[in-house]
Parts: sequence; structure tokens; C-alpha cells
Amino acid sequence: MNLTYTVIKNEIAKTSTIFTRGENIFALGNYTLTEKDDDKDQYLYTFDGSYGDYEVSIHVKDKLIVESCTCPYPHKGCKHVVAACMDIAERKKREQKLISEEGKSSKYLTPEEIKAEAGCPKEKGKKRRVYPYPR
Repeated sequence: MNLTYTVIKNEIAKTSTIFTRGENIFALGNYTLTEKDDDKDQYLYTFDGSYGDYEVSIHVKDKLIVESCTCPYPHKGCKHVVAACMDIAERKKREQKLISEEGKSSKYLTPEEIKAEAGCPKEKGKKRRVYPYPR
């Protein structure tokens, strides 16, 4: 199934309110992609929830999406699933754009990889500057 905002809004989100809340979570980025399997098209996310962290699992199969969330929402299609699907749709859109621009798949850094690399000096021997605390 091709994940688009229309599909997410009409087929995945339980209500239009849930869709809007999922959009807000997606825009704020209060989640982390913790696992991704490109071969099986499976994704595992962790969301910062109101009552703790929630895990969302998304598996995109041929013509259906298998999803689950550990939040207390009593139905399928919660705001966390909506946000995760939006993230997947954006990732696939960026990947397709890179493939069409370069004619081949290109490795790009995910937000998680950027965060991980940002804390490390670029050169192994290079030390971070230490500034004296003014007295």
C-alpha cells in the first residue's frame, strides 16, 4: 500500500480529530524511530506519551498496514500510529526523490544518525574546547 496523507486520514486514523492530533505529534517530532527493516517494510517507534512512553509497530504489507500501539486508546488508528505513518510516508518520499535525482539510491542521514554524530568530534584526535568558567 502506498502511504499518502489521504490514505492515512481516510483509512488509518479512527477519526478526523485523531488525524489532527497525529499531525501535531508528527510536526513536533515527539518520537524516535528505534528499529527499521527495509526488506520487510517494518518500523518500530517510541513516542513520548502523556503517561509514559508508547511503542508503535508498523508493518506495510502488499495492500494493508498492520499496526499496533501500546497507548491506552481503545481502538486501532490512534494518534501515535497516524504520526508514525506520516513519518514513514515522508521517509519514502525523500528516498524516492533522491533516487529520481541521482538515478540511484543514496544513503542519507536520519535524524537519529545526525543526533548521534553531532556529539562526536569530527577527527578522532581532536579534543573539544574547554572554556574556563568566568569568576
